[in-house]
Amino acid sequence: AIFQDVTFRGNRASAGSAVGLSGGSPQLLGCRIYGNRGDRITYGSGSALFRDCVIAGNEGTAFDTFSGTIERSIISANTGNALSSFGALVSNSLISGNWSSGVSSAFGAATLLNSTIAGNDGSGARESSGVFTNSIFAGNRDYGVDETNANNDPTVTHSLFFGNGLVESRDEGTLVRTGAVAIDTNVAGVSNSVDGDPLFTFGASGSWTANGVHDPVAYRTTLTDA
Repeated sequence: AIFQDVTFRGNRASAGSAVGLSGGSPQLLGCRIYGNRGDRITYGSGSALFRDCVIAGNEGTAFDTFSGTIERSIISANTGNALSSFGALVSNSLISGNWSSGVSSAFGAATLLNSTIAGNDGSGARESSGVFTNSIFAGNRDYGVDETNANNDPTVTHSLFFGNGLVESRDEGTLVRTGAVAIDTNVAGVSNSVDGDPLFTFGASGSWTANGVHDPVAYRTTLTDA
């Protein structure tokens, strides 16, 4: 099945409240997944493709036990992890502002290419045994990459670490490393790291002068100036 330019909004379920997968190879192209509620917004196995999609503002983990492909997409401001991987492939995507960690590979290694994991309210990558190439870990609350125990050994190459809240890397659950040289020298599987400000660009910004108005039916909060 192919879903193109479809919006999934205001759905509820404990697993797969927006998209429930049970094998197969569906394609979601240019879709918007907003304001859904459940422990797992997109859930299940198979070889699904999400391309040019926005998955944002949902109450739950955006992708749980996911083994498909995500390309050129944004996963942002969800209340759980952005991605609990079961062998997912993510490329050219932004994972930011989620209320827990960006990527968890506790169920199976993820592969991330040319992606940014920034500003999540946890670690950039946690419990991870995945492969991260040419990616950015910046401004996450805890660690850039968090190996929670000796069994987690991600491969991280040609990636940038900047401004993660505790330190850039926690190795095997105890050893902390800050700075590209220290990470490359001491953490197995990490090489060619880079330090420095990623110089993100932002649009218009400022302070809202009126309280947000929440719509409990659409799960949408509207922010306005007084």
